[in-house]
Amino acid sequence: MKRFLSVILAVMLLAGSIFSVTYAENLISIPQVSITGIYCEPAAGEICGDHASCTIPSDAHYSVAETGWFNVTDETAMDYGEVFRQGLTYSFGINIVADEGYIFDTTVSVTINGSEDLIDYQSSFIYNDGAGIVLWTRNYKIPGDIEIDKADVVLYYPPMAGEMLYGHSATDTGRDSHVQVTKYCWYNVTEGREMEREERFVLGNTYYAELLMIPEEGYMFEDDVKLTFNGDTSAVDESYTKVSDNGHKLAARTKQWTVSETAVFFIDRVEVTDFPAKPVIGGKVKDFKSCTLPGNVNYVCGDIEWFDVTAGRRAEDEDMFKAGHIYYFYIPLYPMEGYEFTEDLVVLLNGGTDYDQGGSRADYCPIFGNSVPAVSESGAAIGDANGDDKITTADAVTVLKICAEVINPSAEQAEAADTNFDADVTTADAVNILKFAAKIITEFVD
Repeated sequence: MKRFLSVILAVMLLAGSIFSVTYAENLISIPQVSITGIYCEPAAGEICGDHASCTIPSDAHYSVAETGWFNVTDETAMDYGEVFRQGLTYSFGINIVADEGYIFDTTVSVTINGSEDLIDYQSSFIYNDGAGIVLWTRNYKIPGDIEIDKADVVLYYPPMAGEMLYGHSATDTGRDSHVQVTKYCWYNVTEGREMEREERFVLGNTYYAELLMIPEEGYMFEDDVKLTFNGDTSAVDESYTKVSDNGHKLAARTKQWTVSETAVFFIDRVEVTDFPAKPVIGGKVKDFKSCTLPGNVNYVCGDIEWFDVTAGRRAEDEDMFKAGHIYYFYIPLYPMEGYEFTEDLVVLLNGGTDYDQGGSRADYCPIFGNSVPAVSESGAAIGDANGDDKITTADAVTVLKICAEVINPSAEQAEAADTNFDADVTTADAVNILKFAAKIITEFVD
């Protein structure tokens, strides 16, 4: 990261045309560079900008173009007004450019405060064919634990009536927070006791949560650490927040909360079984409006409807399913009070997903049946000779192939092709299908 920052600085200098390089044989080589006055061991609390200068010899043929401190621990460049913090590691960077007519030798000897040992050679480098050098001091860690100045805990707050504590007993401090919650419990202020894990929050009662946190090894809490719950400072009872054990414990509480709302529970799966999804020719519509829901579910089924697509209307209870007509069904599901359907609701109809679900909301889940023709008791869809759940001219072609003995039909296919119900497949059946496809007739009759 330091090397990447160095490259950016070098590119910025080049882009600004601070100097230009001619052929190396015309330039005077600089064999040695000396930088003094660098503050290599900052102390916690000191300001970065107060230690950003350095000195070069008066007769040097190079100059310092830019300096800056780098927070190695957080991998960030420091602002001049930023303070050094204990437990963190820092490095000082210097960008040096050769005067016009000069160039740094490829084997240039560099010292910082009179020593080569203070240089981080892995991050330092010569750039632009010797026109500049980027130097970094060796990393320096300020003694002491790293101070944690802010912490956020994600927890269940505020509570709602009906919710069980057991389901909301987990906390999360986030990745790289270096904070661990060792105690998390809820108190029922109204009854003056700690809550049990299987207990539910009661409407009208007052509660608060209590937490104890510790930092990871090598870290400590600042005395004025900024604590938030779910990113919100207003949820914290600041009068109770206390850092102890030399920064290695943080006790905190949520503000007291009187439960005034009932919780909403979520339903992520619904199931409908025993539904007669295939309409039978001659059957009454009302006999195809039943279904079963599993026991102890928190949703109900509304009024089931059938629609006659061919006739373009809703099928009435006393209507009979007609041969050649296409139908679809509609099953509405509604959650009970206090429940909602989730956005990724799983819906099973007769154990599968052969349906069209559209417009599902938190308070409503419609199930639409795929458009299908009415079938005979044996399962044959009259007119659908090719079995694609549609009645088109393609079915007439299939019937003609059966007549010409190009196709040897199964018993179900032969029944579907017999549109005049004379127990035989003839060209008359193909004509019936063509008339149906052209909407000259709307059903198949004897």
